[in-house]
Amino acid sequence: MKKNSIFLKISATFLGIILGSNLILAYILYRAYETLILNAKPYLPEKVFEEIYGNISNTWAIVIATLIFILLVSLLFVILFTANLLRPLYELLEAISEIKKGNLRVQAKIKTNDEFEELAKQFNSMVVNLRLARDMLEEQKNILEVRVKARTRELEELAQSLEEKVKERTRELEERIEELEKIHRLTVERELKMVELKKKIEELQKKEK
Repeated sequence: MKKNSIFLKISATFLGIILGSNLILAYILYRAYETLILNAKPYLPEKVFEEIYGNISNTWAIVIATLIFILLVSLLFVILFTANLLRPLYELLEAISEIKKGNLRVQAKIKTNDEFEELAKQFNSMVVNLRLARDMLEEQKNILEVRVKARTRELEELAQSLEEKVKERTRELEERIEELEKIHRLTVERELKMVELKKKIEELQKKEK
């Protein structure tokens, strides 16, 4: 739709200029010829004047036919000229469409030896820079993924090591607690025996008295 609108705008502009200029020129010539004939009327016989004046209409028909021919030729010229002018632009638009699809290896091949070719060179340079930037980002992404995997593996190994150390430490603490409980039981039993022995000693002392 945009291509047609640009084409139609340029075509309509050229045709309007050509048609308008030819109509103005024809009208000026017609008015000049008519004025000349009217000014010459007093000096011409009536029959000659009517014949000449009648030819004005025929002249106008010839002018209209000539304008139509010029218009058709101009239309053909405008179509060829506009198509040739817009062709590089269409190629650039197609290249941009390919870039939108993710194809960064596209190149605009325009050889017109004018500003369009220079624009195409700048465009191709931009695409190359974009491709290099994308490749660099992909490489950095891959490196980052490798580092993340390595770090994750290290963290998993560290977590596993810490878990084993915690289990080992927990087992040592359980053993230590068990030993302390055994010592506590022995200490309590000893104290109970001491109390019992003390009572027996007191009973013996009472009997001796």
